[in-house]
Amino acid sequence: MKTLRPALPTDVKEIADKGFLGNISKHEKFITDGHSMILASAVRDGFEIKLPDEGLHRSPALSGMQTCWDAANDRKTVHAHFIGCGHPGEMESLVAVIRDDNGRILIVDPYILKFALSSVKGDEVHISEGPKYDVEPLAIFHGLGIVALVMPMRYTRDDLKKYDLTTDPVDIRTL
Repeated sequence: MKTLRPALPTDVKEIADKGFLGNISKHEKFITDGHSMILASAVRDGFEIKLPDEGLHRSPALSGMQTCWDAANDRKTVHAHFIGCGHPGEMESLVAVIRDDNGRILIVDPYILKFALSSVKGDEVHISEGPKYDVEPLAIFHGLGIVALVMPMRYTRDDLKKYDLTTDPVDIRTL
């Protein structure tokens, strides 16, 4: 059985390029590229949020972003932990594996997770308590409140059968 790599990507340029496609929000409250949503007031001083590359980008409505944010705030969650990164298949992309306190697994993009955690100094992650936890966003907390959301990837525990998913968690504050 393989072991997950207990670290997220570290290359700053690669994280910026792969972890955030550019802020398509035209609103001051939220920053989003469609894969993550960050509370603008929680972004660390001096942290650079880039704009998207040239082209047609449609800005989401503030009401839609607020609805998504409120749903994340209102739902019951389970405390979770980053346990490492691996590859679901031989040629497939790197994924980050999150395991909640109930043993459920959620898969997210490691570059997006690293970007979001870095932008807000995230100190905890939570997964939805509900049955659709694997399609609802991972909530990143700083202190007592949600400061960022990361959409999951379409992988499941079954895609990571070759890995030991019982490994010890990694403190995300050290990533």
